Amino acid sequence: EKWRCVSTLRGHTGDVVDVAWAPDSCRLATVSLDNSVRVWDVAVAEPARQLLAVLQGHRGMVKGVGWDPIDRYLATQGDDRAVLVWEKGATARDWQESARIEEPFERSTNKTLFRRLSWSPDGQFLCCPHAFKKPMNIAVVMRRAQERGAWVQECDFVGHNDPVACAAFNPRTFRRASEAEGGRASNAYSCCALGGQDCLLSIWATN
Repeated sequence: EKWRCVSTLRGHTGDVVDVAWAPDSCRLATVSLDNSVRVWDVAVAEPARQLLAVLQGHRGMVKGVGWDPIDRYLATQGDDRAVLVWEKGATARDWQESARIEEPFERSTNKTLFRRLSWSPDGQFLCCPHAFKKPMNIAVVMRRAQERGAWVQECDFVGHNDPVACAAFNPRTFRRASEAEGGRASNAYSCCALGGQDCLLSIWATN
C-alpha cells in the first residue's frame, strides 16, 4: 500500500517482455518486441539522461535478457533464433556485440512467448532455453569465452517434450556435507530451473 511509482522509462515501441537489473542495482536492461535492447540508468532523475544505449542486432523480436553477475556482458535471445552476447566497453554507454550464437537454435520453433535465459552465479555459464536437438526440445548451457576464444556449448538439459521457455539459475552456490568425507563439505554446485510449454518445471544440479 505504500509503494509508489518513482520513474517511468519511455522509448520502446513494442511490448516490453523481459527486464534485468545490473549487479550495481542502478541500471536496467530491457528487451522488446520492437527488436531492440535498451540499457537505462535508473539512479538519475532526469529523463533525458536515463537512456544509456540502444542495442540493435537482433533480426526479430527480442524475448529474453540476462545481465552477467560479473557486469561485463549482457545476453539476449530473440525470435531470430540467436543468442547475442554484448560486451560493455569503457563507459556505461559503450556496448558492442561480442558473440552471436545460432547453431543450437536453428531448428527451434517460433511458437513461444518468452526465451528467458540466465547466468550462473559465478558468471561462467549461460543457460539458454528454446534450443532443439532432434528429436528433443532442450536448453543449452554455454561456457563463457576465454580471451579471444569462442563460447563453447558445455552441455544440454534434455527432458522436456515441448519448447523450454525460461531458465533461472539459483543465485546461490551450495555445498553438501558427505559422511564419506568425515562431514566435510563437498565441492560447490549450482542449481538451474527450467520452465517448458509442456506444463513442466525441471530442476538441474551440477552435483
